[in-house]
Amino acid sequence: MTDLDQLTDRLRELGQRAPYPAPDPGGDIRRGRAALRRSHVRRAAGVTTALAAVGVAAASLAGPMWPGSDETGLQPADRATVAIPTPNSTASSSGSSSAANKCKIPRTPEGRIAMTPAEASALTTYREAAAAVLDPSGKHLDRREIKRSESMQPAWTCDPKTGLRLIALGTTIGWRGGGGLGSVRVEVASAEKHEPLQVVLNHSDWVTYRGQLPAGVRSARVANDNEDGGHAVVAERSDGLTIALEVAGVWSNNVAPGSPAATDLPGIGALLTLAASPQLTFPES
Repeated sequence: MTDLDQLTDRLRELGQRAPYPAPDPGGDIRRGRAALRRSHVRRAAGVTTALAAVGVAAASLAGPMWPGSDETGLQPADRATVAIPTPNSTASSSGSSSAANKCKIPRTPEGRIAMTPAEASALTTYREAAAAVLDPSGKHLDRREIKRSESMQPAWTCDPKTGLRLIALGTTIGWRGGGGLGSVRVEVASAEKHEPLQVVLNHSDWVTYRGQLPAGVRSARVANDNEDGGHAVVAERSDGLTIALEVAGVWSNNVAPGSPAATDLPGIGALLTLAASPQLTFPES
């Protein structure tokens, strides 16, 4: 028997003696729900693409994964969407090229989505508002992360003549409690945002909120279908903005399968209070 044969037999023996991984039903459920949510996003993108046949061109772009993104760490990836209306379907190729240039998402030299000072300030304000309302004691939201986080989920519409116009802006931060890592997501959309926000796509059992609404909120829907104890709120405000908020006990791929869910998550009442906050405003163009 050659050395190679002996090595092969030894490796086979070790493989047969290796223990099977312990089952993780909770992790399986979370991964299944994440796959379903991705499927919803793909179906929504398909509907948007279909609209191009009647004179609306749309591009859905996923930004680069940042160091520490939701695939590898504690910051979610940039996700950007641009809806580009066209006046007719017979535009010249040169006109199409010019429109595409005006509707190109701005990037830094490193390839990240470039934020204007107003957008960067708004994102920090969103996180500060969430901390003030949801975690006044400072136990669960890291104040350094609130100041330094580069988490950004924007959406634009684009006029081929005038260029991009921001219509939605969001950010996500980590919620710590009971040894677990959850998340708080904040999305603010203008009246021009017609496609569902990501918080809406993440849930399926939305119901109208029948309780007392805070001043400035005209109507609200709530969802409580997270198996990790999380829930979400979408509020329509009298100023025309839509505020979507979500708390989750487990922050998607940022934790290992089987990790405990974060505790002390904010309730629906706290989310509604945050939705009415005057700090959740849209950045000036």
